[in-house]
Amino acid sequence: MSHELLKLTQEIYSTPHLISLEHFTKIANYLDSRNTNLVAFPKEKEDTPKKDFLDKTAKMAVIPLMGATTYRETAISAMCGLTSYEGLLRQTQEAIDAGVTKVILHTDSGGGSAQGAFASANEFKQLCADAGITTYAYVDGSCCSAAYAWAAVCDVVVAEPYANVGSIGVLVAMSDTSEKDVKEGVRTVYVTDGTSKIPFDENGKFKAEYLKDVQDKVTFLGDEFRAHVSSHTGISTKTLKDTQAKVYMASDALELGLINKIMTKSEFISYVVEGKV
Repeated sequence: MSHELLKLTQEIYSTPHLISLEHFTKIANYLDSRNTNLVAFPKEKEDTPKKDFLDKTAKMAVIPLMGATTYRETAISAMCGLTSYEGLLRQTQEAIDAGVTKVILHTDSGGGSAQGAFASANEFKQLCADAGITTYAYVDGSCCSAAYAWAAVCDVVVAEPYANVGSIGVLVAMSDTSEKDVKEGVRTVYVTDGTSKIPFDENGKFKAEYLKDVQDKVTFLGDEFRAHVSSHTGISTKTLKDTQAKVYMASDALELGLINKIMTKSEFISYVVEGKV
């Protein structure tokens, strides 16, 4: 468990994420604390019944898109409360096999991993379209970055009145420990074949060309993100870029076109049951 948790911690740095800074910081702080044994995983009660996400009578599936998102479905990601794109697709296929006519992404997420986000969201849309399923995203809190990449492909996006939506951009966090190493008398020497093998200069700081390369990749991924959202919402990529990855309140998100409606949860339930699109 400790090995897998350390691996997860290492993977959040120097990796592109579609996530808001607020949510990234919470995750990083939690994992750092967990790795130093300051907090522990809550134990799940063995007698806690698992809630079925399928309502076969109503031919409806409510799939939770909660917490930080990741690409692969693993035991450690589940224990950390992460939502995986593989898991979302698996539940979607289960819903299709059960003969549902409506799928709701119940969303409260600040985003997460960029890996697989666009392709899996598009696959979700295609699976549902081929099965004649109407898709809804209901934002019950936050729908930012990678979570919005999924919400954007739905037929209807509805947010509760005080929801937060947006953060259409890319984030990469890198840890510069050079000054800390100097204070502790640590000096790492690298012997390489190829100047691009390591990102550090002789002082242990990131090379300017390395930072430029990271920025170029982040900009490219940001362009891909905006193209993805634009293709599903009709909002121009220029308008999306002008948002500068801002997070919007529901009323502003509605005006911009990021969502289609604002409703309380009870209003949304009635709306879906009545079959309106």
